[in-house]
Amino acid sequence: MAEAEATEDAEEPELSADGVIRLRRADGTLKTYRRTSRTVDDGLGFTVAEGSYEQWSFLNLAVNPPVVHPMHIHLAVSGSSAVTPDMGHGGHSG
Repeated sequence: MAEAEATEDAEEPELSADGVIRLRRADGTLKTYRRTSRTVDDGLGFTVAEGSYEQWSFLNLAVNPPVVHPMHIHLAVSGSSAVTPDMGHGGHSG
């Protein structure tokens, strides 16, 4: 699975460039995407600020035969606290 980012209109790359695709949206407009990674081993391309949110779009470009595959993401997280369950008393120890 490749990761891609939308390009701005001013920086439209040539379609013949490796990793560049252009899609026609339902409203008829064209949107160009440039691949930013190819495998899960590629370097991290971005981070998300704490407390913020993002909206992601998944594009399944498989056509022949159509491939239906559930999409999922892998996240790296850091814990800020931990709770150890107290299994003997049905509570937790802190």
